[in-house]
Amino acid sequence: MSKVLQVVGVGWLIVAGLVIVLGYGMVLWQQGFWALAEMLSPWNIINYVVVMLTLAPGVAILMVADRMKAKKG
Repeated sequence: MSKVLQVVGVGWLIVAGLVIVLGYGMVLWQQGFWALAEMLSPWNIINYVVVMLTLAPGVAILMVADRMKAKKG
């Protein structure tokens, strides 16, 4: 079961990372470099919160898989 959760967690992180990078690419392509720079600005806290919320399920699944693996072995 921990192997399945590990695969699901890594899969989630890969897909979420690709969605984030493709989103940045679309902003760059449609609105230009300065829109992307504004979105990635350190003062744009909402962007960082949304990225963390997107990646959090994958990290949580990997943590559960590790705990299951540690309990079992």
